Amino acid sequence: MSLGTTGKYIFYIIALLPLLSYGQKRVFTIDECLQQAWQQNISLNQSRWNNEINKINYEQARENMLPTLGLSDAQNFNFGKYNNPVTQQSTAQNFSTNSLVLSSGVILFNGLQLQNLVHQNKANYEAGGLDLEKAKNDLGLSVLAFYLQVLFEYEDTAIAQSQIDATTEQLNRTKKYVAVGQLPELNLLQIQAQLARDNAAKVTAMNQLRLAKLSLMQLMEMPMNDDFEVVSAGVDDVPKSIAATPSEIYNNALSLLPDVRSAQTKKSASEYGLKAYKGVLYPKLSVSGNINTSFSSLNTRLNSQTTEVVQKIGYLQNDPTQVVVSDVPVTNVTKADYPLWEQYKNNVGQGIALNLSVPIFNSLLYHNNVRKARITVINSRLNESAVKNQLRKAIEQAYTDEVAAAKSYMASQEQLHAEERAYTDMEKKFMQGAANVTDFLVEKSNYNKALLALLQAKYSYIFRAKIINFYNTNSLTQ
Repeated sequence: MSLGTTGKYIFYIIALLPLLSYGQKRVFTIDECLQQAWQQNISLNQSRWNNEINKINYEQARENMLPTLGLSDAQNFNFGKYNNPVTQQSTAQNFSTNSLVLSSGVILFNGLQLQNLVHQNKANYEAGGLDLEKAKNDLGLSVLAFYLQVLFEYEDTAIAQSQIDATTEQLNRTKKYVAVGQLPELNLLQIQAQLARDNAAKVTAMNQLRLAKLSLMQLMEMPMNDDFEVVSAGVDDVPKSIAATPSEIYNNALSLLPDVRSAQTKKSASEYGLKAYKGVLYPKLSVSGNINTSFSSLNTRLNSQTTEVVQKIGYLQNDPTQVVVSDVPVTNVTKADYPLWEQYKNNVGQGIALNLSVPIFNSLLYHNNVRKARITVINSRLNESAVKNQLRKAIEQAYTDEVAAAKSYMASQEQLHAEERAYTDMEKKFMQGAANVTDFLVEKSNYNKALLALLQAKYSYIFRAKIINFYNTNSLTQ
């Protein structure tokens, strides 16, 4: 009995994969692997927090346009001879003073520097988000590659097991033929040696499967776990060729992928930065105002009281014996404490000022800053061109690889069909004694190589087709 068709090893895959969901095994889909990697990856999380700093810088740039408001209070203790700042009189006694000032100011014009800084920081924040998206895509492509590698190793292990079963079946038949003398014992020994090689091949396949799982778990930031499994869920379906040219894919990628959009946003940020540096060269006009009051421990409050006192005011007809008297008002002035809050209330003053600052010469610092900002703009434009060129080259290479992989896959299919027919025919001849065991094992080895070549070509084509689809749609799972 021959292997017949490639459907036999597929049977082992179908039989193996349902077992993965039993017990304590955790089966991951490609979406779950991607989400796990994106959530747990340390570099991505660092990038997220770094972009939060860009967000704070953007918010601060907007808030810099708001008026300032401040309250200051100064308490002074004076010893010796000082000038009382409230009474403006010189005194030689110890006293204390307090001044309270509420001030505010706003910039009316500074060459639109503040407005351009807002635009620059906003662009930096948006570029940070696009860089984070690009990092997610790069990590996602790595996860997808190792995910497909695990699926490949599943199938490779299933093929190895199918070869063991086929060789075991052949061994049992050969034993019967040797027992009746129809085949020499050498045939049996060579079949046994082939079975040992098949077992070794399965061990190698299982080791490669374990390594592929380990690599995928490490990308997902998971500790090593023997219960980790993945499920294909259509990921290993052979795709249809994309009916798009490299130029069409490139045009789609320009608007979809974050790489180019990030470079464009950074260029805009540098251009706003240049405008902000130019704004420093313009005059700066601002307005400020304040409300102030003060207190001094030397200040006292004067209290006056007026009373009427009978006093002599003259003589009648200049006769000293005839005194004339009358009630005369007399005012007595006394000093009293002057409380703090009453002094604050009575000493309130206001002020407003327009401030104009004109830069004339400062060692050409501002001019050199503008020159450096222009160079930054030039570099950002060159970087945008470089990113576009790199993307175009990557798409052209990926498209060429996808076309080559598709042809290799079809050629491998034809090769397997031919090897399958040749192996089936050789097996019949061997069992009839028309072919020796060496020729049979050589043909079996060729058939095994064709199976593995088709498997490798299949997953190579799947991965390269998904790369093209990613460039065309910015999706890793579509």
